[in-house]
Amino acid sequence: MDEEDSSQIEAYAKYIGLDPILDSNFIWLAKQGLYSELPKGWESSVDPNSNEIYYFKHRSGGRKPIVTWEHPKDEYYKELFCSILKDIYIYILFIIVVEFVTS
Repeated sequence: MDEEDSSQIEAYAKYIGLDPILDSNFIWLAKQGLYSELPKGWESSVDPNSNEIYYFKHRSGGRKPIVTWEHPKDEYYKELFCSILKDIYIYILFIIVVEFVTS
């Protein structure tokens, strides 16, 4: 992995709520999110004015397409990390309670 990949992974990690240092055990989640494929039906393109990537999904019935600047899976990875943290905090709390009750 080159320096550019590392900085992109670090930026994405921060974007989904990870601290690249404190949460280094979960950097795999940032890598997975950063390189995830688009969901079925989604496409990406580059805005000629800003040179930024945007995402869109055509819809049937003459409805306007869905257009977003965020990768369609970003919210999933944000929620997944929050869920993982919640489970860790619950586990830690459980350990503390068990330790308190048995001592």
